[in-house]
Amino acid sequence: MSLILLIQSGLFVQAQEEKTTDIFQKGQDGYACFRIPAIVKSKNGTLLAFAEARKNSCSDTGNIDLVLKRSEDGGKNWSSTITIWDDGDNVCGNPAPVLYRMNGDKPEEENVSGKPEYTHIENELQELIQEYKNFHHK
Repeated sequence: MSLILLIQSGLFVQAQEEKTTDIFQKGQDGYACFRIPAIVKSKNGTLLAFAEARKNSCSDTGNIDLVLKRSEDGGKNWSSTITIWDDGDNVCGNPAPVLYRMNGDKPEEENVSGKPEYTHIENELQELIQEYKNFHHK
């Protein structure tokens, strides 16, 4: 019976040590609120958290940007907010990161969501951001 109590105590202590981190917080970085979060984990363990950043209110319309934060320590610490899409007063929404496996420099599978072992997203994400900026700033 003492073994069971020790196991239960150990689980209780472990549960108390778990920490929750709010990656995006209402009122942060000049945004009224954040909605529609999405997160992916790269092969090297970097976490990329995306969200809609709603500028003036929590409404589904209006000035909504798409933002990103990075964590390289398993979610203990997060980068500053990085705006990856801002279209003025228009809606940039519904982040849906897609993970895929690379075979050399060609994707083997596309739209393989929710499987961290299929991620080589870091460089591709930077390339997509640059392509977007180049396209929209001509």
